[in-house]
Amino acid sequence: QMIIGGILFGVAACTAPADGYRITGNIEGAGDGKAILLQSAGFGEPTMGDTVNMRNGKFVFEGRLESPVSVTVKVCPDSDQPASLGFIAENSPIRVMAAWKDVIERYGYRSIGGQTVEGSLNQEVYEKIAGVYGQILKARGRKTFNFVFEHLFKIVYLHVKLDYPCVDSINYFLNTYL
Repeated sequence: QMIIGGILFGVAACTAPADGYRITGNIEGAGDGKAILLQSAGFGEPTMGDTVNMRNGKFVFEGRLESPVSVTVKVCPDSDQPASLGFIAENSPIRVMAAWKDVIERYGYRSIGGQTVEGSLNQEVYEKIAGVYGQILKARGRKTFNFVFEHLFKIVYLHVKLDYPCVDSINYFLNTYL
């Protein structure tokens, strides 16, 4: 979990903010209700959020973020118990799509599986890094994983210092060494 948290921190620092975000959600089969956008206000601080009406599984959040951040959308249909999905939000137009039939209940927590997020460059980078995590451990072992992980953070750090998007460099590195 520390590794994923570190990746989230590094990925969140990859891009500079634009004018604001518009998160458009479509949760097929969720019906009417509410959608709640939650983000941490900081370590040990309460969670901040926004609540909007949901019609036929569709909702829209608009606002501005100081930097990319991991968020949770709690989908609360009038006819069922809530379920959540998470992704990295940034100041750009973002589309989130999922199906209510894919709700997973595990350990008393309900989440929506199989979501698709479009428009968040930071989410794209996170998914790419998280996707190779298991492949590296399985195919090449811990030593290779440590090498890749260390160099990914060097790439992210350099791009943050230069205030330059890092997705192309990360893609090049992963394609070269994996």
